[in-house]
Parts: sequence; structure tokens; C-alpha cells
Amino acid sequence: MKLRLLVLISVVLFSGKSALAQSPLERRVSVRLDNTRLSDALSALARQGDFNFSYASTLFDGNRRIDLVVASKPVREVLDQLFRGSLRYKNRGN
Repeated sequence: MKLRLLVLISVVLFSGKSALAQSPLERRVSVRLDNTRLSDALSALARQGDFNFSYASTLFDGNRRIDLVVASKPVREVLDQLFRGSLRYKNRGN
């Protein structure tokens, strides 16, 4: 009986963890980028946050050079900083 209860609790805890998984936009990242292309900066954020970006390249100039220093900030805040609040973001899966 104790073994069944332990297994049930383990299953609930592990399934609950995936249900509570953090949205990619809320994951915290830390980067220091100097004179980096915006498209490369997005790639660095995606690598560190362990997700992928998908966007239309006509929305912004990916060749624009940026300097960016952030320490443990949510990806959403970093994107707001990069795009000065001019874009909206959606989360789809990971």
C-alpha cells in the first residue's frame, strides 16, 4: 500500500512540474552583447533560454547593431528593451 501511494505521489509531482513549466517569455536570461546584430542577439537569447524564435524578418532590421547587457531578466523584458515595446510576443509551445 505504501509503495502504491509513493508511486502515485511521484506521478502527480512529476506531471505537475511539466504543467507548471515556465513560459519561454518568463525564463530568465543573462547576456552581454557588444555591437551585435539583432538577429544574432535573438539567437543568443534563444540558446540561453532553451527555446526557438519564429518571426517574419520584415518586422525589423535584423542587421541593426545593438549593445545589450542583462542579468537574470525575463525574456519578455529583454525583448521589450530591444524593440522598445513596438512588438507583441506570443508563446506557442516551447
